[in-house]
Amino acid sequence: MNIAPEKILRYLTRIAVPALFCSGFIAQCANPMAPQGGPRDSLPPVVVAGSPQNGSTNFHEKRIYIEFDEYVKLKDQQKEFFTSPKMEKSPILMIRGRGIQIDIQDTLAENTTYSLNFGSSIEDNNEGNPLHGYRYVFSTGAYIDSMVMSGYTVDAFKKD
Repeated sequence: MNIAPEKILRYLTRIAVPALFCSGFIAQCANPMAPQGGPRDSLPPVVVAGSPQNGSTNFHEKRIYIEFDEYVKLKDQQKEFFTSPKMEKSPILMIRGRGIQIDIQDTLAENTTYSLNFGSSIEDNNEGNPLHGYRYVFSTGAYIDSMVMSGYTVDAFKKD
């Protein structure tokens, strides 16, 4: 009895394909579940660049961009963010990519050192870890003022 090779191939295909599917269902190779992730992020965002750089002198820009190592968000900026000296028109803060864009609305005084104090308003986007006490400082003059005042007081009544 001579059987044609085409018939043998068709017969094996009819048996092999269902056998493969059945073995896949029986074996259950993968167990679907959520990915484990990794350790919880507990570090605040880190400043990687600034344009212009923090501590710039002869500053005459209207826009500042501060870039971080991860995506950030602003929280309670009305309570946390302030400028020193106080500006008549408060700067506008916006999230742009992995950073914060600050648009200065006010006219800056000549030969003055400005400090933008963010408090705890900058947080990482995923875990909400705050960057405490970040300050961006620039001067419209040739040097950064130390913003430190020293001296002593005398009580005239006690001569103390």
